[in-house]
Amino acid sequence: MKATGKLLGAILDLGREMMVTGAEVWRVKGLLVQMFDAYCFKEWEVWIVASFMASSVHTWDDREYTEIRTIEDRSYDLDKLERLYSLAEEMIRSPVSVNTMRMKVDEIIERPGQPEIQKYIAAIMAGVGFAVFYSGGLPEALVVAVMSVVFMLYSRRMGSVIDTRLAFNAAGAFVMETIALTAAACGIGSDIAAVTTAAILLLASGIGFARGIGDFIHGDTLAGVGETSNALLGAAGIAIGIYISMLFFTSFLRQDIFVENTVNRIADPAIQLISCTIGCAGFALMFGARRRALPFSVIGSFLTWTVFLVAVNRFSCTSFTATLLSSCFVALYAGAVNAVTKIPSAIFLTSCVFPLLPGSSLYYAVYGLVCENMDMFRSHGRAMLLTSIGIALGFIIVNNLIHIIRRVFFSEAS
Repeated sequence: MKATGKLLGAILDLGREMMVTGAEVWRVKGLLVQMFDAYCFKEWEVWIVASFMASSVHTWDDREYTEIRTIEDRSYDLDKLERLYSLAEEMIRSPVSVNTMRMKVDEIIERPGQPEIQKYIAAIMAGVGFAVFYSGGLPEALVVAVMSVVFMLYSRRMGSVIDTRLAFNAAGAFVMETIALTAAACGIGSDIAAVTTAAILLLASGIGFARGIGDFIHGDTLAGVGETSNALLGAAGIAIGIYISMLFFTSFLRQDIFVENTVNRIADPAIQLISCTIGCAGFALMFGARRRALPFSVIGSFLTWTVFLVAVNRFSCTSFTATLLSSCFVALYAGAVNAVTKIPSAIFLTSCVFPLLPGSSLYYAVYGLVCENMDMFRSHGRAMLLTSIGIALGFIIVNNLIHIIRRVFFSEAS
C-alpha cells in the first residue's frame, strides 16, 4: 500500500516539476497517463489546471489512491524541462523504483542554473534584438539595453516579493515604460513604440495566452480557463503599468512620438531576420536553453520569420494567415527536431515563436486607450487576439495531423 502511494506521489512530483518549468498541460497529462500505464495501474484519472494537479489511480487489488499537487508560479527553464521530459520518457520505456525516480528528479531540479552574468547578457540580447526588429535604431537599442538590465534586477529583487502576476507585470511595465519615456523626453530613443514593444516581450505574456487557447482546442477546458486567465491578467498588468506611465508623460511629449511607427516596420527583411534571430537566441538563453537545444532554437527562429515574410511579401497573406502558417512551421520544425534528436518539441514551441507574439498590438491598444482613440484600441486589440489564436491554432493543427497519421499508418503497420 505504502509503495503504491509513494509511486503515485513520485509520478505527480515529476509532472509538477514539468509544469513549473514551462510544459504544456496536455503534454504533461499525456506523459502521466503513459507512466501510469507503464507502471501497470488498473485505472487512472488525471486533472491538471493552472494552479494544481491531481490524480486518482486504482490498483488490481481494488485499492484507490488520490493525491494532489499545487503548482507554483510557472517559469521557464528549457534545460530542466528537456531533462524532465527525457526522464519521463525513460520511465515509460523502462520503469524504475520509486527511490530511483525521485533521485533522478532531484538531480535535475538541483542542477546549478545559469551564471548571473549570462542571464543579463541574454536579456540584453533579447531586448536589443527585438528593439531593432521593431524598427528601432542605435539610440533605441541603447535604451532597451538599460531596460533589460533593470528588468533583470527587478525580477531578481521583486519576483519573490510580489506574488501575483498582474501586480508584478504592472509594476515592471510601469518602471520600464517610465525609463523609455524619460529617455524620449531627453531626446534619446524617440521611437517609443520599438522600445516599449521590446520591453513587453521580456514579460512574455503572449505565450501563456496562446497555450491557454491551445488547451481549449485540446478539450482541456478548465486548464484553458486557468492558463488564459493568468495570461490575460499578466497582459492586463502590462497594460496598466504602461497606461499609468503614459498618463504622466502625454501632457509634455509630442503625440506623434507614441505612434510614428504604427504601421511600418523595418523595410529590409535581412535586418528583420538577423535582429529577431539574435533576440530569440537571447530569450532561449534566458529560459535556460543549453547543450544541443540552443542551436536548434536559433535556426528555428530564423526560419520561422522567413516563413512569415514569404507568406506576407510573396503570397500577400494577411497577418493572421501568415501567423498561422508560421506557427504550423514551428510545430513541424519542433516535431522534426524531436524525431531526430529526441529533444522535447515544447522547447522549440516556446523559443521559436517569439517573432510572432503580439507585443506591438498590445502597445498600440494601450495607447489607443490612453488617448481615447477607440478605433485604435479595437483594431489592435483584435489583432492581438487573432495573432494569439493563429499561434495556438497552428500548433494544434500540426499536432492533430501528426497524431492522426501515427494512428492510421503506424497502427495499421503493427
